[in-house]
Amino acid sequence: MTVAGNILLSACVVISASAELPPGSHPVVVVGPLLGQSVEILNDDESSWCFTKGKWTWLWGNPEFSKTDVPCLLEGLRLAGWDRQTNLAIPKPRVKVRPKGGYLLDKKSGLDALAQVFGTEMLDGGNGNSHMGPRFRSLGYVEGESYIGHAYDWRLGVRDWQVSSFPFLLKVIENASRKYGKPVVLTGISMAGPYTHAFLSWTRSHDPDWPKRYIHAWVPIGAPLNGAVQALSAVISSALAVWSTEGDCPRCDPPKIAQPTTKDNLVDRLKGWFKGEAMDIADQVLKKTLWNWPSMYFMSTGLDYSTNPPTDPEVVTMINGETPPQCRAAGGADATGSKCGATQTRAGWQFDDASFLTPYQCAECYEASKFTSCATGYDVAGNAWTSTLCCKRHQCNAKSYRASELPTLLKKIGREDAASMMEYALSVGTTTDPGVPVHCVFSHNVQSFQKLSFHTSEDVMTEQAMITLDDGDGTVDANSLEVCTRWPSTVKVYRVPGVIHSGLLDVDQVIDIVEFVATNNEKKLRDWKEPAYSVLRASANTTIATKEQLLVSKDAGLMNLWV
Repeated sequence: MTVAGNILLSACVVISASAELPPGSHPVVVVGPLLGQSVEILNDDESSWCFTKGKWTWLWGNPEFSKTDVPCLLEGLRLAGWDRQTNLAIPKPRVKVRPKGGYLLDKKSGLDALAQVFGTEMLDGGNGNSHMGPRFRSLGYVEGESYIGHAYDWRLGVRDWQVSSFPFLLKVIENASRKYGKPVVLTGISMAGPYTHAFLSWTRSHDPDWPKRYIHAWVPIGAPLNGAVQALSAVISSALAVWSTEGDCPRCDPPKIAQPTTKDNLVDRLKGWFKGEAMDIADQVLKKTLWNWPSMYFMSTGLDYSTNPPTDPEVVTMINGETPPQCRAAGGADATGSKCGATQTRAGWQFDDASFLTPYQCAECYEASKFTSCATGYDVAGNAWTSTLCCKRHQCNAKSYRASELPTLLKKIGREDAASMMEYALSVGTTTDPGVPVHCVFSHNVQSFQKLSFHTSEDVMTEQAMITLDDGDGTVDANSLEVCTRWPSTVKVYRVPGVIHSGLLDVDQVIDIVEFVATNNEKKLRDWKEPAYSVLRASANTTIATKEQLLVSKDAGLMNLWV
């Protein structure tokens, strides 16, 4: 049985009306992001140290999470594989994962797992860093009735969601709409955007008019609608690896070399769970765990169908990815050419000088008599008792890969399942017009991953990526965030300067937008203008990018930001 098969929609019930909406308002459904949803794990393997004795254990998102929980968390979150025929994830035997609280249409459903993201009162009465929950409570919304959360298993892919959480979300929306007699407002941050887009496409495939009947508007916030280069870097190499400072930031003002300064990115969010001694355990295991999550490929950069013709972005460059044919040919009975950046020939003859080749060169070699000179264009690279190694240097050409070629790259480095997951992710892209009114919110002017470069030597790729930085929100690049600006269904685009990705939920001017959409305040929506960086209203200083994190930092006005 797949992970999806564990969901029992027969347990769903319609909530009876007990609270009225504010006049003229619509019910609001908030959708969870990647990583930002609490999940619990049921491990029924009695031989495992992580055996939960038939009980669900809250691990991801639990503030009491400890170092000793790391092995069980990783064991629980890792999938057993990928079914290339059905495009479904294969769960680990006797291990189940679900959003905290499960899939039930009761008051805690969804919001219990989203408490820290959307500011509900489910976690010790706290609001996390989000202003959304407190704002909607102040407007008269009731959590679980008119302000509803939708959580799901964020490790999975679109096909899994189609048979598990999409039917549940459909029921949540229909119940809320029928209860209040109005279509709902959908919103969410980060991967909630692509997830919701895929959901709308799924509903339309079954009933073309369903979105028009049940969706008043969609407010994606910081949505990586064409994935994120940062997620791609974790898929190809390692989420925990420190990237090289050899990359750059061409449009930075003042100019700078790329540095790992952004504080709200995939790397730092994961590192927050694995500190000290636990990091030693987590590094390699976590990398392999991430690699078998279909959602990571869904969140990687794909083709952009919001342009005509579709854009196929160049996202990965192998700096010495193309070895010239001369370096592959044998140069004599005992000597061959070399790989790029090698310190010896393919046959194992060590160069006298280990730096004979740069990382971007390979050698075409032959063995000569000790008493003869090397041919024109060849240099002495090695000496033996009776012979000399003569080599000619050749430039190793860079090989760039566009989004559509990522499956080819993954196959080249020996990851067949990853290539299959990437192929499927490319087939369910989320860049086409969604066909519902869209109010699109995103940040800009924060340095963000734009392109990846790696050193390669034919069959070996370094894990350390060289990053090119450009505009975005620190986690998602501008190319992906701006997809919604080209949709005919988009009512308005709302740009917010210098806010770090998930910090958008901590900015009052952003929550204003969701409120105005939900309460049908068209005048305030029309009048909304991009706020100055210096007047952003947020409660957490991790929300606003520092001067060093901005793309253009002059006249930043950092004083009196946090109120």
